[in-house]
Amino acid sequence: MRTIKDILKEMKPLMGTDNPAEREKLDALTAELNNRELTEEEKNFAQAWWNSGMDEIEQDITILRQQINEDTYQLIPMSYIAKHYFGKSASWLYQRINGNKVGGRQYTLNEEQKATFNRALQDIAKRISSFSIA
Repeated sequence: MRTIKDILKEMKPLMGTDNPAEREKLDALTAELNNRELTEEEKNFAQAWWNSGMDEIEQDITILRQQINEDTYQLIPMSYIAKHYFGKSASWLYQRINGNKVGGRQYTLNEEQKATFNRALQDIAKRISSFSIA
């Protein structure tokens, strides 16, 4: 029988993913945890793990907010980025940048999404820098 530490370790990289297969795996792991009778020690470990994860999310949100201040927010075509680079709505992107709760869960951009966002910014910067009015 796997330990709670093993299950939580397997869950962590799947948290916040939009990949359907990974979401399914995360849901299965969550169900496995919910079906177990945890000892008090396991409950305390799980709570500490959860709190640590929430602290990481808060740190990510703080860093994102520092990197994207209000002036920058107005310059960045968020709707365009959301639609063309993520295939999502602008509200989806704003929710992740701001760390909003969706369906009772708090979401931020995962590492892959951050890389996509950064590529989008670089692509847009190149396009703008090559544009001029004759």
